Amino acid sequence: IESPPETTTIIITATKPDGRKKLFAELRKRAIAIEFRPPYDNEIPAWIQTHVKTLGRQIAPDAAHLLHMSIGSNLRELNGEIEKLFIATPSNPISREDVAQVIDNTRGITVFELADALGHRQLNKAQILIGRLCEQGEHPAGTIALLVRHFGILRRARWISGQRLPRNAIASRLKVPAFFLNNYLDQARLFDERALWNAHDALLDADNRLKSSGGTPHEILAHLAYRICRASP
Repeated sequence: IESPPETTTIIITATKPDGRKKLFAELRKRAIAIEFRPPYDNEIPAWIQTHVKTLGRQIAPDAAHLLHMSIGSNLRELNGEIEKLFIATPSNPISREDVAQVIDNTRGITVFELADALGHRQLNKAQILIGRLCEQGEHPAGTIALLVRHFGILRRARWISGQRLPRNAIASRLKVPAFFLNNYLDQARLFDERALWNAHDALLDADNRLKSSGGTPHEILAHLAYRICRASP
């Protein structure tokens, strides 16, 4: 490391590399260091659009958002769904309807539908969807992650909607396509601020229970749905 040949390339894979350690400090001092971190959750729709573009096609912003909400943030799974879209639809750009059709044909019930049911406080529908998601083998940790994002948007939507901003400005601040804005705003109105923070706490509790084996995924998600939908509005 102290005197490597100029042609040397070192690739290090790590979940959370500690840049303070001597190895990383020396590499940064003596070479060009490039970090290929996965995109953050709020960067996924833009990543989808960029990735599709590098493959020679275009995808509409609302289609990228729906793909993210339905599939999650796993880049390998997203790439697989993008490949299916390329095969299934010739349209360019790829539309929201194209994404919905491919997802309906290949994945059954989606977490997006569960988020929508919980956002509308439809407990019975949410419980049915949870049962079907568990039957499909949907990863519960991924489900929780998407629900955390969804209710984070609802909290921001409730706060921003009181500022009397133009619709495009609200959508921009929420980082959601304008096509979905009314749905988020309608859901946000069904909760007061306390209820939304209670939902946030319920999601964190559910995540902790999953990690500590505090029940089956179905039991944990069903209890989560009850806490969210029955919280005081």
